[in-house]
Formats: sequence, C-alpha cells, structure tokens
Amino acid sequence: MPKQLDQYPAIFGHGGPFVVMFPDIPEAPITQGDTLEQARVMAADALLAAIEFYIEDTRDVPTPSAPR
Repeated sequence: MPKQLDQYPAIFGHGGPFVVMFPDIPEAPITQGDTLEQARVMAADALLAAIEFYIEDTRDVPTPSAPR
C-alpha cells in the first residue's frame, strides 16, 4: 500500500510556470502548471504515476523525508 501522497515533500519553482519536483521519488517526472493550483494537480498526478510504477514492479515505495 502506498504511503499517503500528501506526506511527500514537493519543491515548487517560481518565475513563469510553477515547476514541481519530488526529491524522495526520483522516478516522478518534473511537472509544471501555469498556476499554483494547476501545478498541484499535475504534481499529484506525476507522484501517483511514479508510485504506481513502484507497486507494479513490487519495489518498496520510498519513505517520505521529514518536512523542513
């Protein structure tokens, strides 16, 4: 069972489209959105897809790092 998705820290870049990456899940593609809300939706989709790959490959899903 995957960890709670909202526990994974995301890094949001600013200055044009909002670019998002997940340092704990290197397989999650870097994604973006024109607005912060769009970037959040795209980030959730990217994170879910990456975690699904872990599950399909029967690999352990990485533990989320502590918030900073």
